[in-house]
Amino acid sequence: MTYLLLPKSVSYPWGTFTDNRDGTVSFVGNAGSFGGEVYPATTLIFAKCSSGQTWQSGSNTCSPEIPSELNYCNANDDSCNDTLVLNGAGNSQAYAYCDGLEVGGRTNWRVPTKNELKLLIACTNDQTNLPLDGATGCGITAFQHQNADLFPSAKQNCFFYWSASRRDNSLAYYVNFCLGTTLFQGKGAVESVRCVSESLN
Repeated sequence: MTYLLLPKSVSYPWGTFTDNRDGTVSFVGNAGSFGGEVYPATTLIFAKCSSGQTWQSGSNTCSPEIPSELNYCNANDDSCNDTLVLNGAGNSQAYAYCDGLEVGGRTNWRVPTKNELKLLIACTNDQTNLPLDGATGCGITAFQHQNADLFPSAKQNCFFYWSASRRDNSLAYYVNFCLGTTLFQGKGAVESVRCVSESLN
């Protein structure tokens, strides 16, 4: 007998994630204020795997287990972004990776904004709230992770991910998925990247 593997869904107050079993995870978001940010109702598609990983259809996992790290820009200035986000100018490994990604039949991938990336935070001590930006994150006594059923190895390993959002001329935002902190650092630093796509191709 053949069993149909149904998509797995996980819901939070800010929306519902569904594993599409094609290397992508859909997010249907709720309008509201979460983690100190105001969100509209939205639909996004996140890549199941991160930079340097390949989706394995048979096991619905990513290989290798550890993602690669890329820079936001090759210089700590605004050569890779406008006043808001990465825009394809300059020499950005993060931008180039998402722009060239093909997975789930989609090619319109980009680096997520800070607020989009924060949607993936799941504090183990309280999964009803997103943490505020800053160094407190989920709190010093709580572990934090992206849902491991949707994003392979997320629970066992914690990584830092670039957002596309600029902080100022020399700094950009990233999320530390070890602690659920949203911080910023020099644009020439290297971190992992998980791409996002709009709901329509």
